[in-house]
Amino acid sequence: MRALLAAVALAALACAACDRSSTGDPAPVASLEEPSPEALASARRPGRRLIMERVGERCELRREEASGEVDRQKELVACPRDLELGERVRLLGDTCAREGGEPGRQVPVVCPGDLLDLDADLREDSGP
Repeated sequence: MRALLAAVALAALACAACDRSSTGDPAPVASLEEPSPEALASARRPGRRLIMERVGERCELRREEASGEVDRQKELVACPRDLELGERVRLLGDTCAREGGEPGRQVPVVCPGDLLDLDADLREDSGP
């Protein structure tokens, strides 16, 4: 398998060298400068995180802003049946992920309706 990967990599390099030599353009040089940690953090993390966490028999809904501000909803809501104490479901774009439990349980899950409703309400409040 390793030999096959090496052969494919060598063929790709040879092909790239042929393309550059036929045009006469020098090979592009990749920047060795790494982006700042602040730039990476802003590129990876959305400004808002929506979370549903089991805190007993019911679940808490909260919004966490990148600034560190946390807004907890006043009323607790019904939890998904398989969400264990201390676990949470976080909205990730169009999907949700279960977090905070055992590593094998940290998987994508169906988004709870209450979490989607909170997201819709916040989008509606922020306007177009």
